[in-house]
Amino acid sequence: MPATIRAHALVTVIDGNIFPALISILQTAEFRTRKEAAWAITNATSGGSAEQIKYLVELGCIKPLCDLLTVMDSKIVQVALNGLENILRLGEQEAKRNGTGINPYCALIEEAYGLDKIEFLQSHENQDIYQKAFDLMSITSEPRMRTAALHPRLTLASSSTSSSS
Repeated sequence: MPATIRAHALVTVIDGNIFPALISILQTAEFRTRKEAAWAITNATSGGSAEQIKYLVELGCIKPLCDLLTVMDSKIVQVALNGLENILRLGEQEAKRNGTGINPYCALIEEAYGLDKIEFLQSHENQDIYQKAFDLMSITSEPRMRTAALHPRLTLASSSTSSSS
């Protein structure tokens, strides 16, 4: 699907107020349904704009994605890792752009015990999961990124947040 069509479809989904329901499904539904919601959320983080990804974070997608990091289904663990990676990459861009050097999403992942789960996945038998976990830990372990996890919960509107390191 071309990027312009995908972006338009994502706007339609947002306008239809579908994502709050998807996040709820991701948190509470039976596993098969949660898997489908995880795919939808991760696809949105992959093809969405910065504003759309921030919207998903504001709706609370990080914790349920982190919760999927402990399931036995390797494919869904990879899907959750990909979604979290997309969110962290956006946070890196924001940290550079606003000059704080702090990834605002690292703290949210830490609050959801995601960093502990990602660190544990570095010993996973699946090589792809191991590598993705290793890559994500290198993003979150940079001093400026880890600092965010040590601060009190940061607001998503990083432009209105002032912090000193």
